[in-house]
Amino acid sequence: MIKKITVLTIILMLSCNLALAVTLTDFEPGEEMPSSNIQIMTHIDGTLDYLSYVISSSGATSGIRYRTSAITVTIGGHTAVIDITALVGSATPGATVYSQITVTKEDIIKAIGEQYRNEVLQANPENINIGAHIQIYNARTGDVLATITERDDVASVAGSFGFGQQDIGDMETRWQENSGSNVIIPDQNVTPGLRPSVLVN
Repeated sequence: MIKKITVLTIILMLSCNLALAVTLTDFEPGEEMPSSNIQIMTHIDGTLDYLSYVISSSGATSGIRYRTSAITVTIGGHTAVIDITALVGSATPGATVYSQITVTKEDIIKAIGEQYRNEVLQANPENINIGAHIQIYNARTGDVLATITERDDVASVAGSFGFGQQDIGDMETRWQENSGSNVIIPDQNVTPGLRPSVLVN
């Protein structure tokens, strides 16, 4: 069964659509998943509506663990840092969980600042970059031992704490490159309607 968790309770009526809030959806083994590539949905005029992408996480087998404390979305020359600590659960030790993260333009604007709304709305969605803040911490004491904010640092920093290739590969899924071909513009001949909001299960 798909587990859906909603962090923000923003439901805004925009262009006759209900905006989603930042969500993380876990997929159980055997469930069909969306494309692993970033998907960027736009309005008919080409401006950003929301984006989604898939990350993977493997359950910890030791006391030194990692967690995603925030995701970052860079658009229009600004970087939104969005706290997702309340979203992230834990996988069964040794098991791998795939999760889809969905972020709306309103989530991005809220993180960057309302004063930059027009710059976000006017930005080309093809130029969006996705990143993360990953904390390596001691599960017994709660002490944060390191924070990774750049993909190029994942292998060296995580490796220095004993994380193997599986964990390093999982961490790197938090960074997504947009090729431009992932931008989806709705069919202009389709009458806009209500898009259901994601609710807590």
